[in-house]
Amino acid sequence: DVKLTTTITGQIQLEAGSEVIILGLVQTEGGDVATSSGDQIIVNGGAIQTGAGAVDLSAPNDVQVTGGSNIISQSGSIAVTSQANLTVTGNVASDSGDVVLTATGDQLSLVGSVTSAAGEVQLVAGDTIVVEGSVSSGGDITLSSGDRISLGPASTIESQSGDAFLVAFDLDAEPGSTVIAPQGMVKISKPLNLDIVIPATAATQIGALLSGAHGSAGATTLASSGAGEVQDGTSGTP
Repeated sequence: DVKLTTTITGQIQLEAGSEVIILGLVQTEGGDVATSSGDQIIVNGGAIQTGAGAVDLSAPNDVQVTGGSNIISQSGSIAVTSQANLTVTGNVASDSGDVVLTATGDQLSLVGSVTSAAGEVQLVAGDTIVVEGSVSSGGDITLSSGDRISLGPASTIESQSGDAFLVAFDLDAEPGSTVIAPQGMVKISKPLNLDIVIPATAATQIGALLSGAHGSAGATTLASSGAGEVQDGTSGTP
């Protein structure tokens, strides 16, 4: 195991044949932070921060960013990749770079927040994406799942200046969840003609709503500006 608590200037590269556990601060002012593990990566109560560099975490097994941990890059991109499960209960944020979270083998669970102020955000899972927290971006947001996307009752997905794309065989959006693109488009694409479960009220939404989705007050919001649209990628109906 590698247990690291350090603060340095320059590039940081961590490699381990087994698991990597980060419990403290890993910081560089101008370089990249690259961490690879032969087993799993756990960031628990720690922080990975870089000023002008990129952050790259990859493991063949689970990756966990928990315990209020932060992964932050001021101007670089952030990529966190697990070949199994990826769990984020902390915060992942970049001021101007793209943020990509990937769980190729199984499930991506987001309870914390993922933010890119000026870049794009991508959440990719081989099986299921579960969002209980928030995803915010100045650019496009893409959620792409090999099976199902589940949006919890307090979840928020907001593309401030771009589009929001949700790609899955099934979409389950709990009442109170929000997907919004004030200046763009919300688009839902399904490889097969399966049900989209989205309770919503047309009378209270901004812009166009997904055709045929109805429910009770306080339900899911899918919204765009008057210039944008909400589309079901299966039917092609705005």
